[in-house]
Parts: sequence; C-alpha cells; structure tokens
Amino acid sequence: RTHNVACGKLPTLFGSVDGRKDVQSAGFSEIAVLKPVAVVVALRASIQVVWWLDTDVVLLRDLPLSDAAFAIQAGGLHARDYAINEDQFHAEQCTGVFRVTREAEMLLVQSALELATIRDKHPERTWAGDQAASNLVLHERRFREGTNISVEVLDPLEVPGGGLFFDGPLHDDRGPLIRADPVLAHNNFLVGAEKKLQRFRAHGMWYADFVGA
Repeated sequence: RTHNVACGKLPTLFGSVDGRKDVQSAGFSEIAVLKPVAVVVALRASIQVVWWLDTDVVLLRDLPLSDAAFAIQAGGLHARDYAINEDQFHAEQCTGVFRVTREAEMLLVQSALELATIRDKHPERTWAGDQAASNLVLHERRFREGTNISVEVLDPLEVPGGGLFFDGPLHDDRGPLIRADPVLAHNNFLVGAEKKLQRFRAHGMWYADFVGA
C-alpha cells in the first residue's frame, strides 16, 4: 500500500483553543468545522482513502483494513463498558480516528454544514463539536441525500480510546479482553496538553524525548 502522511495545524480566526476546557472553546469549534473540510479537500484531490488521526494518537502497528465507505473509532464510554464487561451500547462515535473513502465525501460535507450552522446561529454552544455533528449525520445518514453509505465502527479492543488503553484493564487480568491487540493509543479521556504529554511520557510514547528523534 502507498502511504502519504500530512501533518498540520488547523487555523482559528475568531477564538483560541482553551486547553483547560478542551473541546468547549470557540477556537476548538472552528477547528471542528475545518476538520471535515480538510478531509474533503484531500478526497477531491483524487486521494482514494483518507485516514484522519488526531495529534494525540500514537500508532503501534498498521491501521486496520475496512470494506466500509466510512469507518470510525467507538466513542463515548463504549470502550470502558467493554473493558468492565458491561453490555451497554453507546451510539456516540469518536472523530479522533476515522477512515473515509470518496464514496463518503457527502457525509463529511453534511457534518461541516451542521457545525457551521451551530457556530453561526448559536455561538455560545461551543460544546457542539465535530463529534456531535458527525454522530448526528451518521444517525440520519439513511435519510440524507448522498449519505446512505456503509459504516463500520472499529473494534474498541483494536482501536481503543484512552479510557480503555490507559485506564482500562488492557494489561491486567482481563478475561475476555485477552484478545485485545491495539493498533494505536489515543490519548483522550484527558483534558490539557501538558497532562497528555505527561501520560505519553509515563508510557514511553513521547518519542521526541529519545536521542535521535
């Protein structure tokens, strides 16, 4: 497979990202709008498949394959429920890790439109980020024009959130979790850049500290 990696910082014009509030700041709301737009731009540049990974994600091995037009990380507390063997189902998915094909372009466009509408008409609702809008579109995808596509929620034992990878029993006597073999570590379920760096360092994942990095 051919891999091309792009890494950049999305701009903010109307507000700064408040690291203490994380996703509840005006700057983050702007970034949330630009995230799906950036992926659509890549798809329209004739790139067949785009993986979006937030900057607090460390890959441990190759990302999983998928036949779906859109594949996304399980969000909310779904991974934690899995870890403690509860059978609750959380519909929320996490937009920090997702795989999208050109077939799913309209889903991202619809997400960006939802976000822009919230930002412009209800600027006080800074909590309504890309995750909320994407989940709304995913939930309604069969009823929206151009979004009736195949969707896969990635196995939370293979693509875990931080609530499972760092805080869950992945390395303890985990019974049914013995088959867990994560492909990545997503440093979420934690607010603030410094706290994320501390957690990465504690687990030997802040590679900038290594000589020659």
